[in-house]
Amino acid sequence: MRIEAANTNLLFYLLMAASILVSRIPYVGKYLRVVHTLVHESGHGIMAMLTSGNVQSIELFASTEGKATTTSSNAFSRFLQALAGYPATSLTAWMFFFWIQTEQTALPLFVILGIGLICLILFIRNIYGIFWLLSFCALLIFIVYRQVKTEEYIAAVIISSLILIDSFIYPFHLLYISINNPAQAGDAKNLKDMTHIPAFFWACIFVLFSGFMTWKTLQLFPSFATL
Repeated sequence: MRIEAANTNLLFYLLMAASILVSRIPYVGKYLRVVHTLVHESGHGIMAMLTSGNVQSIELFASTEGKATTTSSNAFSRFLQALAGYPATSLTAWMFFFWIQTEQTALPLFVILGIGLICLILFIRNIYGIFWLLSFCALLIFIVYRQVKTEEYIAAVIISSLILIDSFIYPFHLLYISINNPAQAGDAKNLKDMTHIPAFFWACIFVLFSGFMTWKTLQLFPSFATL
């Protein structure tokens, strides 16, 4: 974007603030936050394919929860698949903001669009997941087709912010569940079943990694470059 640096920085932080506020609005916020769920569940799926496994289905829900059903060839493959979801979102947020700061604002849109279309065609099995991907991908196609840099920038910052916010918050939520109701602790519970190490331990690993990656991502922000 060829905009004066001060104006670009102001727009960046206004979009970040708007993303935080909108993400907590009922219905609209949950709809937008499913992009984080898409990346999380795709992380499980990608790891399955990288470790000679298969993706049977991916489901996305209006509650922002999701489910990836995969197969694996061995115990280590299952371990990596269970481990992949939370780090995938943190790494994606970092990568997207890196592209934004290097003025490659269309790349986050193309990545989400590519993941979305592949999941829609091959893996999504539930009605809400199909509805969400059709509507969200249609919006991204419209933005990319217009090739208006300002619109691409706004969309990229909002999507990246939504992923970053939830990639930081969700591990703390998982940590709380792992302490109070370990049997419902999702990926941490699955890892506990495989390793016999408490779910609390795995939730702590996710919290530490997401905290580190959030800090590294903040260093890409205009006013935090010296952190």
